[in-house]
Amino acid sequence: MKKIFRSAVAICLIVVTLLSFAGCGAKSDVKKLIIRFEKHCNVLDINSMLECLSPSISKTVNLATDILGLLTNTDTEALLDKLADILTSEKGWSGKEFFSSIQIQIEDVAVHETDATVLSTVNYTAFKKEHSKSATFKCVLKDGKWYISSISFK
Repeated sequence: MKKIFRSAVAICLIVVTLLSFAGCGAKSDVKKLIIRFEKHCNVLDINSMLECLSPSISKTVNLATDILGLLTNTDTEALLDKLADILTSEKGWSGKEFFSSIQIQIEDVAVHETDATVLSTVNYTAFKKEHSKSATFKCVLKDGKWYISSISFK
């Protein structure tokens, strides 16, 4: 009887241990997504930024840029370059300064099956002043890959 009890306890401990690590891979993947998004923001790589966003969002943005490109007789890549130029040339505003300064400090990650919430602080420079905002990233798992589905700031 003691042997069965010990075996049952050992099995329970193994199951609890495995379950406690089950979310670790997903948490790590979500953190990597946010870090990757930050790096793409820092170099103003719009296409790579879009790849971090939920496909429904990136498809909408791509459709909008395709339509604008059609209306302005400009291909999508050139249009994105123009957008980057606009973001970096506004008087008193430096898009390059802003995007290159973005730092996302991840404070907490909660994963629930196919969605995740990332609580963070986003630090950035705008108009030559340092700023800090609390941000919540909502992420979604689609086809085995994590994407950002929304970002809200406080």
